[in-house]
Order: sequence, then structure tokens, then C-alpha cells
Amino acid sequence: MKKLILTLFSVMLMCSIALNVQAATAEEMADPNIVPVFAKAAFLGDAFTGEMLYGLNEETRVEPASTAKIMTTMLILDAISEGKIALDTPVTVNQSALNLVPSDASHVTPKLQAGEQMLLIHLLCTVMHSSDCAACDVAAEAVAGSVPAFVKMMNDKAALIGCTNTHFTNPSGYPDAKMYTTAKDMFTITRYAMMNQLFNMYTCIPAIDIPATNLSEARHITNTNQLLIPGSPYYNPEVKGVKTGTSSGAGRCLVSNAFRNDKAVISVILGADKWDLGNGVTLQAQFSESNRLLNYGLNRLTQ
Repeated sequence: MKKLILTLFSVMLMCSIALNVQAATAEEMADPNIVPVFAKAAFLGDAFTGEMLYGLNEETRVEPASTAKIMTTMLILDAISEGKIALDTPVTVNQSALNLVPSDASHVTPKLQAGEQMLLIHLLCTVMHSSDCAACDVAAEAVAGSVPAFVKMMNDKAALIGCTNTHFTNPSGYPDAKMYTTAKDMFTITRYAMMNQLFNMYTCIPAIDIPATNLSEARHITNTNQLLIPGSPYYNPEVKGVKTGTSSGAGRCLVSNAFRNDKAVISVILGADKWDLGNGVTLQAQFSESNRLLNYGLNRLTQ
């Protein structure tokens, strides 16, 4: 924690020098209303009531990157709740799904192969934990019959739950100029997703082992959300999810939630950056700024 605080102070000092203003105090740095969040857009809200606690360009359209996978996961879990598919349903990886994204968008090792058979529950873990784009398309075909049909489900659901500035063009969040969302809409999507207990159960897992399949050895998957990883400089034991996202256009993104006593908050960071602070120290602002927002929100609700 001391290392993280020192790192945050270093960033604030750099920004203060650049803006020719006085360096922020610890109290000021803790309040995003005084020291704005370093991102293109941000939103912090009460997960139970929906009340906005902080907003920064919260209704500005930006790219979602892999935070779009929150909607994808939610629709898969909705299909399970409706009895249309089950967690233990075997899913065959079709070449048609693999062809929809470049191989570098597949982040699981070994990569998914055409003809491989995997239980839906394990496919879901590759979607949410390793942020595998190919797995999204495979799951989309399994649930909706085709990726375009699944994308229509994504947009229909977004409209149904009140997202007025969101448009999906693929299930993974792979960069597309026609795809956009807002920090406020992503809060709405995540708040809806959290109503499903399976969503909460699987998005909080720091790491998981996936058994061997007919075409692959066993896989070990570590969650890309550093707030969930013990030993990470960003680790926050109050955090229970949700999803990272990164692309050159979208920047570094993170939707996260945190719980304290009977309170819960959801933080959305879209378009953050990474800073090289020297001496081998880097700061990934999507994690540090999310922690700042989450702590601010929980302190405000529980004081």
C-alpha cells in the first residue's frame, strides 16, 4: 500500500509540474471532485441505488474495448437462467468464429483451435478472465446461432435496460469505429449484470485452471484485473470484479466493483493511460484510478 501511495504521489507531482499548480495533498488526491480522474471518461455509482457519486465525461461516447465482454457474459448467463443452454453444455469451436478476429486477439494459451470441444463454463472463463476475443465469438454462436444474431441481442438488451449511447458491433469489444459506449451506460450494464449471482461468482475469480480438452492440454488462466490479484501493487481485497479492456484507440479501461459491509459501488474508467515513472516503476492508471474511485465511494457511503 505504501508503494502504491508513493506511486500515486509521483503521478500527482508530475501532473502538478506539467500544469504549473501546487502538488495535491493526500486528502485532495483521495477526492476525485478535487483532483479529477486521469481518464477520458469515468463514472462511480452506488451499485444498489444507482446514484451517481462521481462523473467525468460520463455521457461522452468512447470505445469500450474489452469491457464490452460484460454485456457478452451477461447475455450468456441470461441464456443459462432461461434454460436455453447450460454451464456444462459442450461447445465446439468452429473455424467460422475463429476467422472473425485476428489471432493476436486470442489471449488464452494455448489458443482455441477449430474442432476443440470445451464446456461453456470454461469458455466463459476464457472470455472474462483472459479476455479472449475468439472465445466470445465461439460462445456467441453457441448461444444465438451466429455472431450477428448475438450482436443484435447485445444492442437490444442495452436499449432495454436504458443505455442510450451504446452500440455494439461485435461480442468482444475488438476495435471498430462504429462501436461505442459511455461510462454511464457501462455502469448501467454492469449494475444489471450484477443481479445475476453467477456473474458475481465468476468475475471475482483471480485465477482458474481449465481442464485439458480433446485438442489442448490443461490451461491456467490468470485474471487480467490486477485489483483481484493478491501480491499485485493494485490489489484491493474489497474488489469482487469486473472486467478490463485495452486497445490503442480506447486506451486502458476497467470496470470494477467493491463491497464494504452492506454497501457496494461500481467504478468505470475508460481511456486511462500508463506512465513510466522512472527507476523501473510504471503506473497503470486504469487500476490506480479505479482504486481511488472505489475507496472514495465506499468511504462516502459508509461514513
